Amino acid sequence: MTQRFGRWMLAVALAACSDLGDDREPIRLGVVSPLTGDLSPAGHTQQDALLLAISEINAAGGVLGRPIVPDTRDDGTTPGGTVVAYTRLLTEEVPVVIGPVWSGGVRVIAEQIRRGGTLTISDSATAPDLAELDDDGYFFRTVPSDAVQAIVLTSKIVASGCQRLCVVYRNDEYGNGLSRAVQSRLQGAVAVVESSYNPAAASLSDVMNRCDAIVKEPGAGAIFITYQSDGTVILRDAAARGWSAATHPIFFVDGNARQELWDELADVTAFEGAIGTGPSGPTPQTSAGVRRGAFRERFLARYKRQAATYAENAYDTAYLAALAIEIAGSVKDRDAIRAAMGQTSTGPAIDAGDWKDALVTIATHGQVDFRGASGEVNLDPTTGELLPPFYVRLWTLKNGRMVDTDIVTVTHE
Repeated sequence: MTQRFGRWMLAVALAACSDLGDDREPIRLGVVSPLTGDLSPAGHTQQDALLLAISEINAAGGVLGRPIVPDTRDDGTTPGGTVVAYTRLLTEEVPVVIGPVWSGGVRVIAEQIRRGGTLTISDSATAPDLAELDDDGYFFRTVPSDAVQAIVLTSKIVASGCQRLCVVYRNDEYGNGLSRAVQSRLQGAVAVVESSYNPAAASLSDVMNRCDAIVKEPGAGAIFITYQSDGTVILRDAAARGWSAATHPIFFVDGNARQELWDELADVTAFEGAIGTGPSGPTPQTSAGVRRGAFRERFLARYKRQAATYAENAYDTAYLAALAIEIAGSVKDRDAIRAAMGQTSTGPAIDAGDWKDALVTIATHGQVDFRGASGEVNLDPTTGELLPPFYVRLWTLKNGRMVDTDIVTVTHE
């Protein structure tokens, strides 16, 4: 399925170029995305954002005077699938790889990133320790680490009056990283009971067992660090065991910030009013927020649905990949493409969605200051990490629907 989908995407894109009467050879952008598996809803949303960016870039002249097309490989949200997908893209000598979108996927290909010498940009891998990845400078990410989300999340946990917290989390790169970040920031202010679990286990019926010890105690609360499919099972069980936002402080994170999760629950009333967090773009009242709003309007017009979490990041990542190739002036010189990432936040400002301006600015100055839909998108050229300011959304559940309540600006980790 992985290869069939990738070839289909490439064939559709090539046909589109042919229909336009463009006989120039397209530039293929490698994409590793979970189009099947636990993160498939997120994978499809992020893929759509990439396609929106690519269509805008091509309509405004393409990259190096050539159209760009995605060569998408489905990783199935599995480590093995990620290795196969990334390896095949390296074999095909794509100039840039966008993805993987999940932290475990990045971790499993760390050596390939280092040895492959190909710029690799993730739009949603958030595990804090990826900042220390041994990647020889070829890995970047356009999203802050979960250490930032933990700042906002722990402030809400403490403010809720929670005295005992059951931390329910996936035993993987993402879950372990976010759990550690939360517990480190709590620093003993709240007593913690841990319940980690293997998301691939045949049964998740015992995940909430450890939380039973505190469910009836005063000041007891819980945080759930899950994905969609495992989260559905665990949250049903949690509600059956008496966990409720009406009587307990309940918290969620970006991994369960998917409306599809809540739609799968027959009854979400137990979690109405819970507090959720997740990466976001800037507030609407700012110039950066206007860019985000414009992107979301274009996304809605194209797909007839609202952009979900990480859509802005995926969109910006496609623009950064295109900018790096354009600034490098080559699809073959991998070192120049990687070095060009340091020139995407140092020149005259250009806005997301205005590729014509980007081309003029690069031709004149050889560098740009890309201002994205997700924020300023300034990346440290040495570490590949996103620099502040960062934005964290607050959301809750109301009548079974996810509703954003605020956006918090974080100026440091």
